Amino acid sequence: MILDPTDQFIRHITAHCYVDGKTILEVGCGRGRITCDLARLAWKVVAIDPDEGALQAARSQVAADNVEFVRCGGEAMLFPESSFDLVIYSLSLHHLPVDWMQKSLEQAARLLRDGGKIIVIEPGGEGTLIEAEERFGVGCGNERAAKSAARKAVVSMAELNSSAPIRFRTLFHFADRDDFMSSLLPGHGTKPPEYLEAITDFLEGHREGERIALWADRVMFVIS
Repeated sequence: MILDPTDQFIRHITAHCYVDGKTILEVGCGRGRITCDLARLAWKVVAIDPDEGALQAARSQVAADNVEFVRCGGEAMLFPESSFDLVIYSLSLHHLPVDWMQKSLEQAARLLRDGGKIIVIEPGGEGTLIEAEERFGVGCGNERAAKSAARKAVVSMAELNSSAPIRFRTLFHFADRDDFMSSLLPGHGTKPPEYLEAITDFLEGHREGERIALWADRVMFVIS
């Protein structure tokens, strides 16, 4: 699987925030796809995630000396106040418990230096990848309730200045059906044949030449 082959994440981040030479906290770095792009521009990136397996994968993919990986979640960002110029939530806010979403944003605000910003990037509601998640339960499955709660948490940061949401699309390229299954549906070999056949038919409907191409909406909020 190739995530965001046209680099829409970093394009939209840099279009709305100055990243060069900054100290950045990335909340929910996952396997390091966005971390890698941030490291090319930032002075330092502290990339956190609660999943040790994801962090190990990120460490193997991001060899930059200016990146520090830390195992922790967005509920407990125990860093000194005024430590960062940017705090970026990489599709991660909606994964927090609902009661912690706004608290996490409040923690992030305390970590900002003067003039700093919080960037929250969340999944949107449209896209062929989102259709697959909701229809077949692959990947993260149906996240509509969690995404709605995360958006409410962002809006509730009334004491801060939040921009209008910025929408963009990202692509997901899969070499074939097996690539899709191994990436988004581990253990698919135990699934019923009719279920797997329905997924195969869906994927064939989105074939572009030798690859399968899906897309998903993203929504970015900039809070200063």
